[in-house]
Amino acid sequence: MIEPEICVRFSRKNGYQNSPTYDFGEWLASGILQACSWGERIFYVFSIRFMKQGPMRPTLSNVEISQRIFSRAAWVMHQSWEENWRHSRLLDEPLVPNHIIRAGRSRMGSEHREHVVPLALIRDECERMFALGRDVASVTRLLERHLKIVMISKAERQRLDFELGLKTCMPDGWSFEDDYADPFARLHAAGIKWDIVQTV
Repeated sequence: MIEPEICVRFSRKNGYQNSPTYDFGEWLASGILQACSWGERIFYVFSIRFMKQGPMRPTLSNVEISQRIFSRAAWVMHQSWEENWRHSRLLDEPLVPNHIIRAGRSRMGSEHREHVVPLALIRDECERMFALGRDVASVTRLLERHLKIVMISKAERQRLDFELGLKTCMPDGWSFEDDYADPFARLHAAGIKWDIVQTV
């Protein structure tokens, strides 16, 4: 509901400011600066309309923000699956910020950002789950467990992707359906040592 307009006029000629007193209370001021003339005086009119203040932005913990991001990513994946439009980068920035999923940093260097489970594999698993009738909450849990990155060196990337051939796959015998499957199995196979980075 918009209350009656209050005009606050500033006289550029006399340097006089007419500032009516009003109680902001629970009203939020917004306005548009307009220029107008009145006789010999030139005034600036600030049209203030008071509108009922809406709900304040909630204060969220890092854990709550993380949960929201994974849930939102799962929802987007579900929408793309329904529309038969697919791209693994839907699970990347800006939808999923790096600092939320950063899990570690290699002791040999941190020039390359490595998803511990290849994004293409995660995308395919999301689509498979939706095709089987699994809901967004189930895919959210999948993302929370497997969507992580570790910063590694260029040399470690070379070994991981090309010498071992694990650029787009996990080691033999690894499966999403195994509740005990280690998301970091690729890094272990490449002998990469890293330190844990606390994200939330």
